[in-house]
Amino acid sequence: MKITFLGTGKFSSATRRCSATLLNDQILVDIGYGAITGLWEKNLNTENINTLILTHFHDDHIGDLWWMLSRRGAREEVHPLTIIAPTGFGKYVLGYYRTCIGPAETLQDMAFYNNMKGIKIIEMTEFDSCNVGGVRVSSFPAVHSKKHHCLGYVLDIYGDKIGFSGDTYCNRVLEEQIPSAPVWVINCPIEKNDSDRHMGLIDVQRIATPNMNKKFYITHRGEYHAPTNPNIFLPNDGDEVEVNN
Repeated sequence: MKITFLGTGKFSSATRRCSATLLNDQILVDIGYGAITGLWEKNLNTENINTLILTHFHDDHIGDLWWMLSRRGAREEVHPLTIIAPTGFGKYVLGYYRTCIGPAETLQDMAFYNNMKGIKIIEMTEFDSCNVGGVRVSSFPAVHSKKHHCLGYVLDIYGDKIGFSGDTYCNRVLEEQIPSAPVWVINCPIEKNDSDRHMGLIDVQRIATPNMNKKFYITHRGEYHAPTNPNIFLPNDGDEVEVNN
């Protein structure tokens, strides 16, 4: 499995793009600001993406979505795209359209929607699952925002498994999910665990220490020193890794 870290920074980062992780050049998990620029730097484009998975609806995780949808409409792209997102995604997109573009009663009423043939939307709840083109996506609750439904995911890509924590503070549900995948992408914008919305580096170290057979890639991160744990990695924007389960 090929992992490309298109964006590894948190919202306030001046040197990193926002959250976006690409799997096998086809599956994109989160599409924060700068994600499409990251694709271009890899000689890829939105047409390469067949599955977009969103953890929640904060701008640093969804910011380039509107660019992607607008490009599909303007270029009349019709290639298949499945968007997997927490419950409420359709309502969220419709609300954004009404605020920024114009009136619409349903998604089908949006001016650029008619040119987005081929899009399938799957809204997921906690502990839900779906299959897209042979890839199994399983969700679990992430504890981050009272206003928006947030999810973490475990993906089974033809036998290669990878987990995504989503934005969350360290909690029992996340720790119970760790055995389900040998590779994890963990959102960790702070060094100390002094937040009820995010994990700290100390939390990741505590989880990683008894799980030396697993790899933890920290993203959505701040500028802090690399930990001493040999199974924790701090990728930069544009880094690529190959992992085998």
